[in-house]
Amino acid sequence: EIAQWLYFVTSDIAFWSPNGLLLRVQYMLSMYGGLPSYWQALKDRLNPLKLTMRYACGTSPLGARLLARSGHNLISQDPDLLREKVSLCTLEQTDLPHSTCQKLARVGIQRLQQLLNVPPGELAKRFDSQLVTYIGKLQGTFHHPVDFYHPPATFSQYLELMYEIDSSPILLHPIKRLLNDLERFLRLRDKLATVLEFRFSQRDSDAISLTVCSAQGEYQALQWQSLVSLKLENLVLAQPVYGIQLAVTHMQAKQAQANDLFAGKQ
Repeated sequence: EIAQWLYFVTSDIAFWSPNGLLLRVQYMLSMYGGLPSYWQALKDRLNPLKLTMRYACGTSPLGARLLARSGHNLISQDPDLLREKVSLCTLEQTDLPHSTCQKLARVGIQRLQQLLNVPPGELAKRFDSQLVTYIGKLQGTFHHPVDFYHPPATFSQYLELMYEIDSSPILLHPIKRLLNDLERFLRLRDKLATVLEFRFSQRDSDAISLTVCSAQGEYQALQWQSLVSLKLENLVLAQPVYGIQLAVTHMQAKQAQANDLFAGKQ
């Protein structure tokens, strides 16, 4: 959800398990006029989500991850500064296995700077290739393949309710969250939805399906709320609902509103 939300302002996003996002920055800086403006755009985009986060730039993906997880909160394009901060980190802050850190500690190596001072050939002789590969990726001398995120082409989202609901009109409250997510999905793709399919999971009973249509197509959550509210008035629940699935079965492209670039600000 965070990656999809950020896709409005930046393109190359990758997931980094268990709780990280990696952004490729260099291709975005000319668009935003530099790193400070780009970072401000990211912060403005993230503020409504009220996240607790740690962040950092890096000369490599592993370097950025290490500094972020260490709580540096460092936004900088200075490669010397970024490498210096990385070198000051302890081995326990890295992704190296605990057993490897213990072996290095026995020979007096506890910080990355000490490890980086050891020639790669000597490391390869005394330790396994995993350590040499990690150092190479950390310094950016080894390629670090990354699979970038692409927003899904279809919308299907399930919401587990915090409490069961036995009155159909009250279902509109959790549905609003799903509709807000749908609006972001449609805006990102410049699409209109014409048919929404809801599936309500009930305790000790079969799920109920509800179809809501818009003849001309719509993307705004508020407009869909009005249509869904009317449908919910006639929905009869056999058992309390504990989960809601929303899927978009039909979408269409938005029509251009005007073709004249010089017609004035609208």
